[in-house]
Amino acid sequence: MENNLKKRKVDICLCGKNCAHILSTSLDTIRKMMQTIDCNVILVDGRSQDNTPQMMVDFKQENQNNVLVLQTEENSTYIDAYNLALNNTVSDYIAWLDADDICDENRLKIQADFLDANKDVSVVTASVYLPNKQMIINTLTNFNDEQMTNVLVNNQLHMFEMCHFQSAMFRRKCLTKFKNGKYFFDE
Repeated sequence: MENNLKKRKVDICLCGKNCAHILSTSLDTIRKMMQTIDCNVILVDGRSQDNTPQMMVDFKQENQNNVLVLQTEENSTYIDAYNLALNNTVSDYIAWLDADDICDENRLKIQADFLDANKDVSVVTASVYLPNKQMIINTLTNFNDEQMTNVLVNNQLHMFEMCHFQSAMFRRKCLTKFKNGKYFFDE
């Protein structure tokens, strides 16, 4: 499908495969977010065998002008889906939502307002609570770039202990640090 998205404040990226059983919850959250912030939605299906692609197409039909639905090529991985989503973003800020994530409908507005007010910050994440009512402890910690780099380089913490990537919003300029449209790499 051709990308006819216009630049807006935020592009929300959601990649999913065989997630029809939970996708409607995330799409409902996105509908509410669309009421609070000017955004595009990029939905990427990873060759699902269930109703996921149809749910994504139906969502696009509700929101013609600012939704793009894509599908990965045969035998692609979730890494390919993430790269496909990023390669189709057009807006100043990029945010992620997993098909099984539930978040506050004001999350994106709060994150974008923070980035607007703090030009020296490139990435902001949200606090994350897991189903067993535990929280990723460092999602309540403010790290500057130097602190985060030192913690990761010195193997004090893994990235997943510091943030939940799908709660992140980042500036488009972060993409310029990568080459050839490849942002995520196979594990």
